[in-house]
Amino acid sequence: MPRDEESGHPKGPAPTIRGPLPTPGPGDFYTDEFGRFVFTAQYHRKRGYCCESGCRNCPYGFKKPD
Repeated sequence: MPRDEESGHPKGPAPTIRGPLPTPGPGDFYTDEFGRFVFTAQYHRKRGYCCESGCRNCPYGFKKPD
């Protein structure tokens, strides 16, 4: 699949069917100061793709436009 030269993200629309998500394990998440469930970069890498939602710990470098 071709990738964007700047971000490294796959070009084109995101596939809608990706299969089952990995079950979170030790080190895959934490709760923030508001009690929200936050995935770590470890979990995102285990998942294997960027969802382009601007996740706090995105290991793929995606940043939501302001």
